[in-house]
Amino acid sequence: MNFRNWRLSLGLGLGLVLGAVGLALGQGAGLYQIISPTGTEQVLVNNPSSAYNNSVALNAIRNTTGYQLSSATSGTVTMTTAADNLIFTAVVSGATTANLPPSPPDGSLASIVNGSGSAFTGTITVATTDSSTIVGGSSLATLASAASAEYQYVASATKWYRMR
Repeated sequence: MNFRNWRLSLGLGLGLVLGAVGLALGQGAGLYQIISPTGTEQVLVNNPSSAYNNSVALNAIRNTTGYQLSSATSGTVTMTTAADNLIFTAVVSGATTANLPPSPPDGSLASIVNGSGSAFTGTITVATTDSSTIVGGSSLATLASAASAEYQYVASATKWYRMR
């Protein structure tokens, strides 16, 4: 092999190695792994038929059921829009108000769950903090252990309907 061919081969080999390294480094650019998503992370959604992009909450995309733990035995607890389940970890023994998430997206679910291991001795009143209303019962008296009450929001009616 003469010197000219050797130089050409060395240049080609070096170019291939540098190209492979650049390609490998570029694979992860702009990608981030969410280890413990809360559901409130915003995801950019591209609409190919429009010049506009939209931002959507992760819990709306993956249809997850987030949770909110409460050790309250009485008083008022307000759910966040990222939580579909309000889990009481202590026995509710006094008058308690559980506020459903304000301004929820259409089809949102909300559950009030007795996760304490014993029946509640107090009453939970399910309420709203916006202009929506509750249909099908808002008083949960003596909720049994591991029992729940589930509601679904219908935006066109601005109502929460008791499902179970």
